[in-house]
Amino acid sequence: MAILSDGGALVAGGIQSGTAEQLAVWRFRSDGQLNPGFGNNGRFVLSGSGRATSIVADGGGFFMVGGWQFHPGIGTDAAILRVDAR
Repeated sequence: MAILSDGGALVAGGIQSGTAEQLAVWRFRSDGQLNPGFGNNGRFVLSGSGRATSIVADGGGFFMVGGWQFHPGIGTDAAILRVDAR
């Protein structure tokens, strides 16, 4: 979890989608509600199979997410994303 300068928070993890898990990030407002202006009604989901394991806000409106992404027939790779939190 990363706390933002506006009092909101970013939470990283994964969601179950059928038999696969997908890397996901949620943005919450300071009142604890999902921020509907971020991603899809407060949630960003990376297509494919993966999971976020860490997140840090850079203070400039962006955040970095670390985790893994699975590629069928190839294997698992590290995943590092830089995403606009605004």
